[in-house]
Amino acid sequence: MHPQLMPKIFDSDAEFIEVPLLIETCLQGEFDEVWVVTCGPDEQLRRLSSRLGPKEALQLLGTQLPTQAKIPFADVIVRTNERESSVLAHVRQHAFSS
Repeated sequence: MHPQLMPKIFDSDAEFIEVPLLIETCLQGEFDEVWVVTCGPDEQLRRLSSRLGPKEALQLLGTQLPTQAKIPFADVIVRTNERESSVLAHVRQHAFSS
């Protein structure tokens, strides 16, 4: 993440911030909670390939740690390969429990 973005993020009133490559850049300690959102590696590749194409999807995934390596840093894990109603209930439960 670009260093000039960090002060803007911390000065914002946002309650949730999506940070690509958070753990890869070792910034997880800067946040109160870390949520890892995953759908599993096969589904992740399928979803990305449908949006970007297979080659680009593999390249993008090559810049990221595997989800299994991110899970130990997670306060909450959101699995998006479940029914949408289950995912939303899980998010609501954890978002409003803090």
